[in-house]
Amino acid sequence: MASIPKPPPIGRRIQELRTKRGLSVSELAQASGVGEELLRAVEEERANPTVAFLWKLARGLNMPLERIFNPEVAEEAPLSLIKKENAPHLIDREGKWTIQIVSTMDMVEDLELYLVSLSPRAALRSDPHTAGTKEIATVLRGEVAIESAESRFTLREGDTLHYAADVPHAIENLKDEPAELYLVDWFRPKGA
Repeated sequence: MASIPKPPPIGRRIQELRTKRGLSVSELAQASGVGEELLRAVEEERANPTVAFLWKLARGLNMPLERIFNPEVAEEAPLSLIKKENAPHLIDREGKWTIQIVSTMDMVEDLELYLVSLSPRAALRSDPHTAGTKEIATVLRGEVAIESAESRFTLREGDTLHYAADVPHAIENLKDEPAELYLVDWFRPKGA
C-alpha cells in the first residue's frame, strides 16, 4: 500500500493568510465564528482543526477552503488544481481501502468525487447517505461487486453502475489483486 503523505502545515498557512489580510487573531476568530483560543492553538500547531473549523475560517477569510491547503489555488480561480499529495484521503484502519477526495469543498452539498482503492478481497460498506443520494461507480482496475439494497452487480474494468446510496450499500473487491474505481456521490432531493 502506498505511504500516506504528510499533512500540510495548516496552522502556519492560516497564520500567513490572516496576516496578509491584516487581521488579528481575535478579528479572524470573530469573523469566522470560532473560538480565539482554539484559533491560536491551531496556528501554533498545538491543535488539529476539524473540516468544519477550517470551512468557517475560509469563510471568514473570504476564500475557497482549498486555498488553506494549497497556496496554488487562486482567490477566485476559474480552475482548481488538487495535487495528489494535497488531496484529502480517508483510510481504513485495517488498510483495506483508501478514498481520495477529488472534489472541491464548494461542491459538497451537490456532488462529491472520489478515487477508491480496495485491497484484495476487501469491502467498503456504507450506511445510507442523505435521502435522494445516488452513486455512480466506474471501475478503473479489477473486478468488484456492488450491492445497493437487495441488488448485487458485478463490474469489470470500464463498467459503470448508477445506484441508490440512500440505502445500505457496499463495494467489494472480488479478486486477489487491488481494485480501483471512480465514485461520484450525487445529491438529488426526492421529487427534484
